[in-house]
Amino acid sequence: MGLKLDTSTKFPPRDVIERGVSDVLSFLRQAFKGTTKTYCIKLMLVGLENVGYTYTLTTIPHPFFSLTLAT
Repeated sequence: MGLKLDTSTKFPPRDVIERGVSDVLSFLRQAFKGTTKTYCIKLMLVGLENVGYTYTLTTIPHPFFSLTLAT
């Protein structure tokens, strides 16, 4: 098929890559078995200072929401 594997990667390990595509696919299936999906959203509020951005963020009702403020 003319595919060339990038051997500079650290995951999967180089020895798995050297064994071929089928071993790479098998390795990846095993590595991701039992994993869970994680959804992430980044929200940037811009504008004048001291107008209530922190209050706006803290009022977002979501049970899994964690507030991380960048400075």
